[in-house]
This record gives sequence, C-alpha cells and structure tokens, in this order.
Amino acid sequence: MSQPINTGILSYGYSTKVFHGPLISNDPNFSWTAVVERNHEDSKEKYPHLTIYKSVEELLSNEKIELIIVNTPNQTHYEYAKKALMAGKHVIIDKPFAATVNETKELIALAQKQQKMLTAFHNRRWDGDFKIVKQVIESGDLGRLVEAEFKFERYRTSLNPKKHKEEAAPATGLLYEIGTHIIDQAVVLFGKPQGVYADILKLRDNSLVDDYFELILYYPQLRLKLKSTLLAKEELPGYIINGTNGSFVKKRMNLQEDQLKAGMVPGDAGYGEEPEEEWGILNIDKNGETLKTKLPTPSSNYSDFFNLVYDHLRQNGPVPIDPSDALKGIEIIEAAYHSNSNKCVTKL
Repeated sequence: MSQPINTGILSYGYSTKVFHGPLISNDPNFSWTAVVERNHEDSKEKYPHLTIYKSVEELLSNEKIELIIVNTPNQTHYEYAKKALMAGKHVIIDKPFAATVNETKELIALAQKQQKMLTAFHNRRWDGDFKIVKQVIESGDLGRLVEAEFKFERYRTSLNPKKHKEEAAPATGLLYEIGTHIIDQAVVLFGKPQGVYADILKLRDNSLVDDYFELILYYPQLRLKLKSTLLAKEELPGYIINGTNGSFVKKRMNLQEDQLKAGMVPGDAGYGEEPEEEWGILNIDKNGETLKTKLPTPSSNYSDFFNLVYDHLRQNGPVPIDPSDALKGIEIIEAAYHSNSNKCVTKL
C-alpha cells in the first residue's frame, strides 16, 4: 500500500467539521496532520493529534505536507491556493474556485507550471439525486431534452452570523455559494452554454449580498433554468427535466450533509441511502403506452471524490475534477452578473 497523503486544512469551520474532517480522518489513504486556527484550538476536542498553526503561511512551510485543502472565506481562495501552489503543494479548493475568470486561469497556469494537482471540491457531483438525473438523461428515455429546471432553495430569513458571508466582497452571495453547485452540475450534463440571462436580487431585510437568483442557460435546443433563494419555506422539486418523450421529477436531497452533521461517516449502515419515498418519478410515453415509475436513487458517498484524489496522486489516475470545469463555472457566474446589470442575454 502506498504512503497515506499528508494533508493540511486551512481552517476549522463548517466545511472541515462536517465534510473534510469526517471524510479524510476515516480514510486510511489520507493522514490529516495539520489545521489553521488563528484564535482557537477547537479541533483539539475531536482531533487531538492535529498540529494547530496560527497562520496559513506557517502551515505551508511544513515540507512534509503534500496536500492542502483551501476552505477559507471565498474571497481568500485565490490568494491561499496561489501560496499553496508556490509552496509546492497539491491543492483542493472548496467552491467557489475563485472570484474571477482571470484568477481561475492564473491558478490553472500556475498548477501546470508547478506540476501540482489543482482540483475543485464540487462534492454535489457525488449526491444520489444528481446521479439519478445523469442516469436518466444518458438513458435517452426522455427523448430529445427541451427544458430543465434545477432548484437549490433554503429558508433562512436572518443574516448569517459569519460576517464574511454577508460582506459585499468578491465571491460572496448566493450565486457564488449555492449557485456554484448547480452551475457545475449544468456543466457536467450539458457543457458550456451559448449564453446566460440572469435575475439576481437581495430579498432578505438588510442583506448586502445577493440571496436570490434565477438564471436561464441557453443551449442549441435546450433551455435550462437554475434557481435559488434563501426565502423558500416550502420545498419544491429540485430537478424537473422535460423531453419529447416525457418528464423526470426529483426532490433535491441533502442526505449526506445531514448524516455527516449527525455524526455518521461513510461505511456506517444506511449512509448515503435515500428512502423510497424520496425517489424521483419518471413519466414517459413508450411504445404507445404511458409508463410512470419511481426510480431508485443510487447510493452516494463523498469519499468517492477523495478516492479519486488518492488515485491521481498515487496511481497516476485522472484529476478528480478538471479545473477547466471550474473555469466554465466562473465564466457563467461572471456572465450572469453582466446580464443582470445590463438586463440582456450575455453570450459566452
């Protein structure tokens, strides 16, 4: 067996406590040894073995650390990913990858120059709801796709107590937060669109960042609507896909995040297994008959992402998520803000 990958994480916030910490600490292919906590030592309670550094620069100076997870506030992703690459580390960047297209291109070029892995933690590719949507589309059962709608909505009327999430700063707001997830799913399924029309708003009281968006992505024969808001009390389907043969409708699942928050980890009984009442409905015409069936949601496991990281770094496998996909996502976000400002379809 190859040596576990010595890993450092740049903050001990929500993403480490819920995602990265439980996932890599239970994975023998990774050795998580270091974390940055500037003002506290909260990680000691659950992970007493960790070395706590008081600055990013101090952690990056540890030559034994091979892999860095950049999960600091959004507006710092570019700065810290650049520093990590310059320090000779492989890098995983939490979403969003960067604030701008230029920053994204610069990081990709730097990773190539340094001959280091650079990838994005687009974990929602490994959710069961997205897996079944991809499966249905690739099956051809819907015929020619004509229209689709992806929603990712929440109900949070108050402002986030984490001030950096509510500042009018680069890469903040709902489009960079939740939007990054569903834009990435659009890129995986349909590629880069020809154009974008966007409506982006601030709807919560006293909000300084966008908390509502609706995008229309233009493809040659398909219109894809992406929508999110923080003021949706009643949950609507997360996926609606219409084709010439029929439709597929599926609620969005937040199964793994909820299970990880509750203390479950991959390998536990029931982890990543969605109950039947949550399965999606396929309703199609086939051979002159109407067929309406519930489709089982595939099991899901975010550890699959880290398995690919290990395979890439130790077995010369493909990069888990090509940073060119992250670039397409940031291009769409920039085009969306241009569209919203100018009330026009922005071409890509």
